[in-house]
Amino acid sequence: MTANPDPAFSLVRRALLGLLATLMGAMAVILALIAVLIGLQTRAGLDRINNADMAALVSLYHSQPAPALASFVDRSLEFAPNDMAGRVIGVQRRADGPIVGNLNAWPSVLDASGSPNQTVVLSANGETGRWIVRATVMRDGGQILVGREAGHVGASILRFVTVTGLALVAFSAASLGYAGFVSSRFQQRTSAILKGCDAVRGGALETRLQTEPRDELGRIAGHINQMVSSLSFAIRHHKQTADQMAHEMRNPLARANAHLERIKADTPPDRESELELARGELRTVARTLDDMLDIAELEVDRIDPRRLDAIDLTALIEDIAGLYGAVAEDQEVRLTLDLAVDAPVRAEESLMRRALANLLDNALKHTPRGGRIQVTRRIDAEGDRLSVDNTGSQLPEGEPSRLFERFVTAGDKPGRGLGLAFVAAIAARYGWRAEAQNTADGVRVSLLLGADRAS
Repeated sequence: MTANPDPAFSLVRRALLGLLATLMGAMAVILALIAVLIGLQTRAGLDRINNADMAALVSLYHSQPAPALASFVDRSLEFAPNDMAGRVIGVQRRADGPIVGNLNAWPSVLDASGSPNQTVVLSANGETGRWIVRATVMRDGGQILVGREAGHVGASILRFVTVTGLALVAFSAASLGYAGFVSSRFQQRTSAILKGCDAVRGGALETRLQTEPRDELGRIAGHINQMVSSLSFAIRHHKQTADQMAHEMRNPLARANAHLERIKADTPPDRESELELARGELRTVARTLDDMLDIAELEVDRIDPRRLDAIDLTALIEDIAGLYGAVAEDQEVRLTLDLAVDAPVRAEESLMRRALANLLDNALKHTPRGGRIQVTRRIDAEGDRLSVDNTGSQLPEGEPSRLFERFVTAGDKPGRGLGLAFVAAIAARYGWRAEAQNTADGVRVSLLLGADRAS
């Protein structure tokens, strides 16, 4: 039992064969028209030669005696070139007189009274055939006939049709071979793409398709690779998020369960206190879940900043700093702004407000009394940089970038380790970069806004 052909291959094969058939039909029509034109041109050439011969014979008929004219006719027939087919000449001084030339008998169907070139059947050189002739009647009753074989027209057309037909056959064979090669190559490539898609459907998300050559199929394969990469990233990311959530939820849920168990056993001295502690643990779980889901959504859902409206980042920073100013004053921390750049940025205001709040909240959490926090925005060698510096704390040696990972906290300060992870997710969403580094007297957390600053 034979397998069904690939539908895509059949479609391409039908398209190529249809195109080839159309092309061959068009060429056949063109060649037929050319053959007709060649026939007309050949006939016109024979007519011109007949007219020239007639003019010469008429002139000699009037200017030369009969013997001289007969000698001229004989020489013309003897030395006539044979590249324009057989030649017939007939000169008759009177209607019933002898015929000079190779014409055996004057054709009865020919009207010689100034007739144009016409095709007739006559006998010349002892053979009967079709000739294209020109005949005329002289004033004294004599007649002159000149002509060429009509078969020369057909021979010219036959030669053209033979040569072009062979060329057309060769072209058709080459075209069919090329069409077969293209169809086979297309089938191989589409089969490889379908096989790769089947592998992805079966769970092999590491599968990648060949993207060369960079034609339509190559671009389709490239888009499929990008789609599979995005899908693989999303699946890995969601699994990682689920694993982290399960790990981080275990302790607060266990503590909440312990409080509820004590309430159930009626052992605690203060039931309301235990109930409030259980509620607090559950609220922590809820906030952590919300933050984790927000971060996961930001990390997967990237956006082109050019599609966003420009926001006044300077005004937003001043607004958030004003809200945290009272908290900083209560902690005896000096909060200052140094905004040397006043250009807007393309971002979502709600997310930028939350990111700035997380940056200042993190700085306040790690700045001791008497310390200072400074928000700076400047243009440096790498571009537009927004930095939050705080004094009194240092990052562990090694990998400052781990500060932006989920559930990673610096020092012994309380926290869930999600604030700066949210900031890093927002930076990645806009194609920015989040950085952390130690300074001489503290820590600097920066957002490199770069070339995505709105103009």
